[in-house]
Formats: sequence, C-alpha cells, structure tokens
Amino acid sequence: MAQPDTRRLLGGRDPREFLARFWHKEPLLVRDAAPRYRDAVSPERLFALATRDAHGLYAKYGFTALAAPGSWMEVYRRDIYTAGVKDSAP
Repeated sequence: MAQPDTRRLLGGRDPREFLARFWHKEPLLVRDAAPRYRDAVSPERLFALATRDAHGLYAKYGFTALAAPGSWMEVYRRDIYTAGVKDSAP
C-alpha cells in the first residue's frame, strides 16, 4: 500500500515542522489538501438549531447542548438569498 502524501495534507510542510509550529498553536489553512475527498457531511446531516429559551422543548426531539459552544462561529448574511437580485417591482 502506498504511503499518503503527508506534505500535501500539511501544506507542503514536513510533519515535524507542522507539529512544532502549528499543532495546538495557530491555525493553518491548506486549500485543496485532499482534492478527492468531498461531501464528508451532507447538508441534510448537518443541522443546528439556535435557541435562547426553548432548550427543554427541543431536547424532546433529540437536540443536545453543544459539547464545546466556545468553538462555534457563524456567518450571518441577512440577504444571502437575495443579494444581487434586482427588484422587479415597478
């Protein structure tokens, strides 16, 4: 079995350099590190619900509290579906 190209996965870095400089220290974005790896999680399986006061209600339907809420972030774009759409009203 062929060895995986770890340098590609680590952005061209040697594993020792990666561990010394980045591991648990700073983020490293490696674009196209695994080009054949697509759709790890389907949109249907990735679902989150934000609520301020209905935790008990949603728990009845299988929702659980986040294990690490401090690691979640969001991008909120109110006009994400209408950006660039011209208003056709007269």
